[in-house]
Amino acid sequence: MLVLSAAFKSKTLGAFLDSRDLDKLFNRTIKLLKDLAPISATLAQDCFILQCLRRVVFEGGDPEMATSFSSD
Repeated sequence: MLVLSAAFKSKTLGAFLDSRDLDKLFNRTIKLLKDLAPISATLAQDCFILQCLRRVVFEGGDPEMATSFSSD
């Protein structure tokens, strides 16, 4: 998801990615991680990171938000 997000934001590669497809992939991946989060703190953290990245990519959220999580 990180690589696809970077490609989507790229001036050169962004033309090859459809925003609807990327959004669907974000939704599916986040749903999977949410389902698995109760059994793994790492997966819960990954889910949080992807939710922040999704906001940055599609809503123009603050990129610093994606790195402001606790590493507990």
